[in-house]
Amino acid sequence: MRLFVGLPLPPEGVGWILRHRPLLLPAGARWIPPDQWHVTLVFIGNKTGLPVEKIHHAIQPLLQGHSAIRLYPSHLGWQRRTLWVHFHPAPILEPLVRELHTVIGLPLPDSYHPHVTIARSKHPLKWQGPVLPDQPEFLFTTAHLYQSILKPEGSEYISIHRYLFDVSLPR
Repeated sequence: MRLFVGLPLPPEGVGWILRHRPLLLPAGARWIPPDQWHVTLVFIGNKTGLPVEKIHHAIQPLLQGHSAIRLYPSHLGWQRRTLWVHFHPAPILEPLVRELHTVIGLPLPDSYHPHVTIARSKHPLKWQGPVLPDQPEFLFTTAHLYQSILKPEGSEYISIHRYLFDVSLPR
């Protein structure tokens, strides 16, 4: 089972991206449906032999009640075959990402770059757009343990568990 932990985009973030994304995509590219947009914290994939409930119990203490997370978009850009909305680095995220990798038993990432994938291409592309205007705050108030189901028309992400953040002290 392909699993990952992600932050679903808040509705105001979806609206902002829809207003600022390119109108057209290169040939062979397709949009990701907005209801599937998220910021991945850790991609688990099929890499561990842990059952879903053990993963849930390992990550729940890190996520449930965690401070709500503020992210600010910086620019759009193609990274190989994906069009990303990049976010400014957030000091609160890197320790969380490292802790999630550790409790699941996955290798620690060299670095972490928060982003949302909004389109995919059949062919690698390279382009970085200008700094985005009026960079609003996106407030992330939940995290999810998702299952990723691969389909010919693209992946589908299904929430298995939801973790509520503490919105009284967003960082």
